[in-house]
Amino acid sequence: MGIFTGYDFLLIPSQAPARVKFFVQLIESNGGNVVDDYNSATYVLVNDTFVDEKGHLKHLDVFHSEWEYDENIWADIMASKNTHCYKMSWVSECIRRKRLILDERASLKILWGNENIDIESNNDSETSTVDLPVGSEDDTDIGSQVSEEPSVGSLPNLEKEAKNATDLIVNNPNADLINALEHLASKYRLKGDTFRSRSYQMAQQSIRKYGKRIHDEKEALSIPNVGTSIAKKIQIILETGQLPGLQESRVLEQELEYFMNCHGVGAHIARKWCVLGAKTFESALKRSPADFHWTVLFGWCYYEDWLARIPRKECELHLAYIQEVLREVDIDARIELTGSYRRGLNDCGDIDTVLYKPGCDDMQELSRILEQMIKMMYESGYILCPLNMNEQLSEIFINLIEQTLTQAGLDSHFLLTTKETLHRFYFGGRLLNSSYCSPIEAVDRLKPEDGYMSRSNSQRRCRRVDILLCKWSELGSTMIYFTGNDDFNKSLRLRATKKGWKLNHHGLFNVGPEDSNGVKKMTTIESFDEKRIMELLGVKFVSPEQRNIEGYI
Repeated sequence: MGIFTGYDFLLIPSQAPARVKFFVQLIESNGGNVVDDYNSATYVLVNDTFVDEKGHLKHLDVFHSEWEYDENIWADIMASKNTHCYKMSWVSECIRRKRLILDERASLKILWGNENIDIESNNDSETSTVDLPVGSEDDTDIGSQVSEEPSVGSLPNLEKEAKNATDLIVNNPNADLINALEHLASKYRLKGDTFRSRSYQMAQQSIRKYGKRIHDEKEALSIPNVGTSIAKKIQIILETGQLPGLQESRVLEQELEYFMNCHGVGAHIARKWCVLGAKTFESALKRSPADFHWTVLFGWCYYEDWLARIPRKECELHLAYIQEVLREVDIDARIELTGSYRRGLNDCGDIDTVLYKPGCDDMQELSRILEQMIKMMYESGYILCPLNMNEQLSEIFINLIEQTLTQAGLDSHFLLTTKETLHRFYFGGRLLNSSYCSPIEAVDRLKPEDGYMSRSNSQRRCRRVDILLCKWSELGSTMIYFTGNDDFNKSLRLRATKKGWKLNHHGLFNVGPEDSNGVKKMTTIESFDEKRIMELLGVKFVSPEQRNIEGYI
């Protein structure tokens, strides 16, 4: 019996690289089981390439671009308090010692790093390098949140959703409370605390629907999604007209937001730069050059373009060009617009598409189709920059990436990826038709010191385009997942959970009992038919245009 017998291992971010496949063989030959799902008994093994000497994740953009599992798995890992997490090289050490090394010193805490900055501390020092801890705060009422399930009759129509949100808040009897909670939600989003941000967002949504003035803490507690700590804050606002610390934190929030508006820069990196005293990308580059992965540099280059909204007409022009290229590569394959475009909104943040081929579940074949398309679109001048890639695409884009690194004053050495099968491709693309001009839109601009990297063009914007590959058998669940919106998808997932099922972009599954290793058996109920999935969940088919709901999770 091998030393890994009875244990499940999840290898992240991907099993594709040859070196990772070697570890898969080692684990399996020593009795272990390599899985593609996660539960509290699973051992998470991180590719050593993505772990620094302090045990923190590095090259985060590459890490997430290579992520090959369900996105919910990452959320589950992050939410877990007791994840067994090790570097992949730990496997070799266990085999060398002929036993499972469960020493705390060998485990990683990379997923729960504590490099935080208190957003209420307005630190303007240019030289500060001290970590400012967030500190403990009272609970944010996650447990008190209730799920409001929409009946089909209660789902809003597009006309109602089109109302101006600002006007609705101004005319609301609790406008002051709503604005304060919006600010708190934004504050914690910028901290990277998505759970706390969501709790404030849900509370303000419930208060917006309450319809009458809230008079005290007790009344606030009677409202869905408002728990003890939020109710106490509401009482303070009712008594004093303000919440201490909110206004003072605004300067730092603006600095964080400036950085986080850049593609590839999350809350962790933005906070780090602020701690280092950086106020521009130029100064952040000098203080922490290792953070400027090539995807971040492209985010800097097209900062202003990617903040601008994309009209429906322009989305359609991008799709028409991509379809033209696809027909040259494979006449049977199809590509459709998803996301906010499919939901009927007037504009989009980026252009989301799903590519599939009737009858084809072979991801390698779909990957080859996409790779050929990418080569043609880059050679035509449509693709301006990649935002993820595999080994084959590295050869196409290596010169562009190295030129961009050199422009920023960084080592032009480009780290090649070994990811083989392409599951999606995210890139910046600009329409070739010079007769089309992007609408003029006021967007946040780069600071003058950062302008030297800009490649934005207000007349002909570069747009972010996402092409997701989809198995034919999973078309329905994929279209649900990537049409959204988030609250609509969460409402469906909640219904699935209540039935003992699981819904993700691969399908609707029945979750069986755990085996002796704590692994639950998953059986597909439906994945192809979008309408059938909703029917099974007790929801009459909701057209994409009616999925712009708020607050139902």
